[in-house]
Amino acid sequence: MQSNGEGAAPAPSRGYVASLASGLAETVAREQRTRQRLGEVEAELESLRTRLRSPRHRIADALTNGIQKIPVVWPAVAMATDAILRWQQRRAERRRG
Repeated sequence: MQSNGEGAAPAPSRGYVASLASGLAETVAREQRTRQRLGEVEAELESLRTRLRSPRHRIADALTNGIQKIPVVWPAVAMATDAILRWQQRRAERRRG
């Protein structure tokens, strides 16, 4: 800090002010990108909420919750899902090789 000749607080040096200005500019740029991303995420969330309010999704959700409460059905669904995923993986490997 440089002295300004009076009894007041010393004036900051040009280097210090430049350092603060560059730090502020970086922060503002990051904040703008963050605000933009926030807007995109909020729009995506609203779109998802709109889709989930549809009757088709509510019925599917109710069926899923019901299936999870039946002890025998859920393991069968899990085994069928695993079998389908294994089949798809083998099929993809055959196409590559």
